[in-house]
Amino acid sequence: MGKDNDRYAMPRVMNTAELATGPTLTDPAIFRTYLGDPDSAVRYWCTVGVLRQGKKAVEVCAAALRTALADPAVNVRINAAEALARFSDEEDLKPALAVLMNAADATKTSNYAAIAALNALSEIGAEKVKPLRPQIQALPLKNSQNPERSGGYVARLVEYLLQMTA
Repeated sequence: MGKDNDRYAMPRVMNTAELATGPTLTDPAIFRTYLGDPDSAVRYWCTVGVLRQGKKAVEVCAAALRTALADPAVNVRINAAEALARFSDEEDLKPALAVLMNAADATKTSNYAAIAALNALSEIGAEKVKPLRPQIQALPLKNSQNPERSGGYVARLVEYLLQMTA
């Protein structure tokens, strides 16, 4: 699959990953453009680049990030939600947190997506996440359909968030 450019656009993915993580900060407008790419890996790396650059990039990419809250790829949704919750204004906080809480439910997504969403919540900070404490407390601690080794991380992150928001 990785060699089939019709199924997986490796050059485009690698280029976007380099733009997102390279030593030189890229003009965030490129991420705004690439957030509409048909390849979810390209969209994912765009969200990484936006997160890396912070508030300025979120301001440039806000509309595309709001659209990405409904992306078919859960990791794109998680990164877009984290970026909006951390660096945008109050009107973006509620929908971003809703996306993260949905992804944090390992029975709706996977243990791995739940780990990513819970990590994002921990990065957003206690003040913004504290109102979610009852929802965090009610989260399932693992998805039994996923590998056992990943379930423990979900439980530990939930415990950490509960302590953080106490």
